[in-house]
Amino acid sequence: RSLACYGKYALELYMKPADVQASLHVRDIIAESINWDVVNRKIAQDFRRDRNVLPVYDDIFTLVNGSSFRILIYNGDTDTIKAPLHTILGTSKIATSNDLKEKVNNLGWRFFGDFGGIHTGYSRGNTTMDLITVRGAGHSVPTNLPAQAFQIINNFISQKNHEINYSE
Repeated sequence: RSLACYGKYALELYMKPADVQASLHVRDIIAESINWDVVNRKIAQDFRRDRNVLPVYDDIFTLVNGSSFRILIYNGDTDTIKAPLHTILGTSKIATSNDLKEKVNNLGWRFFGDFGGIHTGYSRGNTTMDLITVRGAGHSVPTNLPAQAFQIINNFISQKNHEINYSE
């Protein structure tokens, strides 16, 4: 069983009614055979934890070559599933392999005046990639600290230029 705080029981209850399944275009035969769970056991068992996802980012940067493109990566600083150091090193590798230069180095961002975490930004032309750590959040930042997650995502989406102030 998954942790109740991550909505396992809420997901099961939400997905059971036929009208919800119909609105999501889930066929009856499939719906009856699915155990609605936050982590599907079959997928979890088949998942290779050693899989390197860095080449996926290389493919993305190749596809958008020369286009204006932005990526936001965020990570809770107490995440025990995807350690922040692993994300920081991985993001640095992505930047290096795609010729992105560091434009913001470990700048603290603020949430209502309190330290919110660290912002590191990379860019190449009109392409940017921002890594944000969120102080006190675990693996699911929007679940753990929804207000901070909203601020980060809203600031990223409503950005007017390539300089994003995550503290506003």
